[in-house]
Amino acid sequence: MTYRRYMIYYAHAPVQDISPQTFSVPYEVSSEENGYFSQVVRGLNGRLHLFHTEDVFNPNCTGCFQAFHRFSDDNGLTWSTATNIWPLPIGLAKPAVALDALGGLHVMVEVGRGGDLGQVPEPASIAYLNSLDGGLT
Repeated sequence: MTYRRYMIYYAHAPVQDISPQTFSVPYEVSSEENGYFSQVVRGLNGRLHLFHTEDVFNPNCTGCFQAFHRFSDDNGLTWSTATNIWPLPIGLAKPAVALDALGGLHVMVEVGRGGDLGQVPEPASIAYLNSLDGGLT
């Protein structure tokens, strides 16, 4: 699961015994206290994919959040380096991730100037990103 307190964290516990004592040590997903949305999906090969948004400093678009992806092949014990999948000079919010029957990852986001507090002011639009190779590209 992921949760946030401005910093986004990931932790896991056995589904048979979910209690505070059984959760792993939290893994810090976002940089400092700039994270907002997050979602984890398990790919067909067992790989965990973690997507999150984070405020990346941009003097031309303050408060414009970017989207990042990282993965884990050991059930969340270790994670890959985060890859910015939205390096455009405009913000986004509310990523929704889906996995198709062939293992492709599909991400929809709300796009506009901003992303802080889960909103982009009007005019806003929707963008679609995908990876058909299990998150490699």
